[in-house]
Amino acid sequence: MPFERPHIAQLKARIEADVDGRLIAGDPRLRRDLIKILGQMEAGVAHGLYGGLDWLAKNLLPNTQDPDILKIWADHYHVDRLGASNAIGEIGITGNAGFTIPAGKVYQHASGAQYELRADVSAVGTYATGEVIALTAGAESNLESGETLNLIDPEPGVQSQAVVIAPGITGGADIQPTSFWSDRLAQRLANPPQGGAVSDYEAWSLAAHPAVTNAWAHAATPLPGFVTVYLMTYGNTPTGLPSAVVLDAVKAYVEERRPATANDIYILAPETNTVDMTIELQPNTVDVQTAVRNEVDDLFRREAAPGQAIPLSHLTEAISLSEGEADHRVSVTQADLTPTPSEILVLGDITWEGL
Repeated sequence: MPFERPHIAQLKARIEADVDGRLIAGDPRLRRDLIKILGQMEAGVAHGLYGGLDWLAKNLLPNTQDPDILKIWADHYHVDRLGASNAIGEIGITGNAGFTIPAGKVYQHASGAQYELRADVSAVGTYATGEVIALTAGAESNLESGETLNLIDPEPGVQSQAVVIAPGITGGADIQPTSFWSDRLAQRLANPPQGGAVSDYEAWSLAAHPAVTNAWAHAATPLPGFVTVYLMTYGNTPTGLPSAVVLDAVKAYVEERRPATANDIYILAPETNTVDMTIELQPNTVDVQTAVRNEVDDLFRREAAPGQAIPLSHLTEAISLSEGEADHRVSVTQADLTPTPSEILVLGDITWEGL
């Protein structure tokens, strides 16, 4: 049975009962006697010791959420926590015909984030593109296309303002959350390395970039000898789909580790099958709608996988578990919740109606 830390009141009662049981029968007890005070002191000490045991019971297993203890296990199995990554992307630069700008030039965004030009840029006409990398790692370094950057140190013949071009400056991610690090360790314990098994490709993909939250490998796809890995980056990209920067990083990482006998690997973002639905809700309030949306979104992130259906009963259960929900009806069928092998289910628009 699980370890349960006794409350300090229980410890006091146990100690007093133990003391009473050891006194001479019929001995009077004063209301303010020393024995009671000593018992309360002992209960306080015991409660602190039980607190230490409670912490150990929760943190000495590999699925611990305590980073210090988790690191001991993870180091033993070579599952490193992934640090924050720098965003990379291209900017459009204009200037005099045939302008040049050297690598190392720094551009700055209105937020204060800075980006360094990775290589020399030489224009044939008055426009050229250059690749930049964020000088500070983290998700905040990502920028959408159309954002503007300004050259900190002006360059003769080059306009100071540059524009981020599609698909944006992407691939920036914060240090890997402890929960994901713990999940990777659990996967390593459940699936020891086998030199190129499906689980190995999934583990390599999850270890390649901190933005990757899910990886599914499919052997003999599209042909025997080939492997296809689908990735998702929930919480790190607006749609949950990986950017080209992330896909390229994972591809390079896996290529260094895959067996030489494998024909080729494909690192892809799955196609999306967007599921729209109408939910008749009671009570149909904003707070309950928000709770339902969060529960259903969490269900899709937990259970959706390429080619993997979500049972309709799981959807209705998620809605029923939402705080404040009394009753509901949902207009979606099991066919709507069944994707093709290359598709992943993504929650779309929810139309709300009163029940």
